[in-house]
Amino acid sequence: MRTLALLFVLALALVFTSAATADPSGPNVQDNLTFTCDGQQVVMNGGTLTNRSHQVFVVGAPFIFVAQSAVVLTPDGETFVFFDTAPGIQGAITCVATANGFTLTVRGFFTPAT
Repeated sequence: MRTLALLFVLALALVFTSAATADPSGPNVQDNLTFTCDGQQVVMNGGTLTNRSHQVFVVGAPFIFVAQSAVVLTPDGETFVFFDTAPGIQGAITCVATANGFTLTVRGFFTPAT
C-alpha cells in the first residue's frame, strides 16, 4: 500500500511538473493546464501545490471548477483514483487533459467564483 501511495504522488508530480519560472502570484503555483470539457477547451489552474481543495480556477473567467472526482491514467496504463466524492451524480461535466503522457480526467461543475 505504501508503494502504491508513493507511485500516486510521483504520478501527480509528473503530471503537474513545470519549469522553474518567476511567478508574481506566489510560490508553488502550478502551470495552467488546458482541459477539454464536453468538447470545449478550458484553461484551468489548480493554484498552489499545497491546495487540497477540489476547486480549480478557470483562467480568464470569473468561474471555478468544483471537481467531484479525479482520475489519472499513467503512460503504462495504470489508473489512480484521487477522489470520488459524488459517484453517480447527474449533470456533472467531464474534463480531460493530457500532460507528459498522463491523462487527467475530472468530473464536476462550473460555478461563479464569487
